[in-house]
Amino acid sequence: MDNLYNSRKTEFSSSRSSRFIPTIEAVKKILNVENPPKPKKLIKGIKVYDEKGDLEVSKIMAEAIKKLSDCDIAIGTTAGVGRGGIAIISNEYEIMTTTNTYADLNELNSEDLFNRSEDGIKKTLEILLLFLNNDFDKIKTLENVKIIKK
Repeated sequence: MDNLYNSRKTEFSSSRSSRFIPTIEAVKKILNVENPPKPKKLIKGIKVYDEKGDLEVSKIMAEAIKKLSDCDIAIGTTAGVGRGGIAIISNEYEIMTTTNTYADLNELNSEDLFNRSEDGIKKTLEILLLFLNNDFDKIKTLENVKIIKK
């Protein structure tokens, strides 16, 4: 029963961790990323990248989380202008993708931002479940997904 509340489940050699890191300063201080890519814009300290930058930074964040928490699978996400970036990193694979929904953080359109966020959560969970079930063929059929075997 104690393992249910621990951050590390030793009998399964796995761990879990969750962080919300919206600012560039948090990326530096919490994730120990010394030189993250410079955002296109800062809105009250919140990092705003374009889609290419979101993909790059989501991977950097996932790698940092994996290193800090020693977890088996780490997920990094960030979304500024475009479809955002989603990175799912394990010891053997990197899965990079975007949501299927365009939004622009600069426009502060809450409906667009909510829809992109919801789409990103659903797509991330779908990929994670497929990954855990070793169904890479199905992952490959999803829109804008890149799988790299390390």
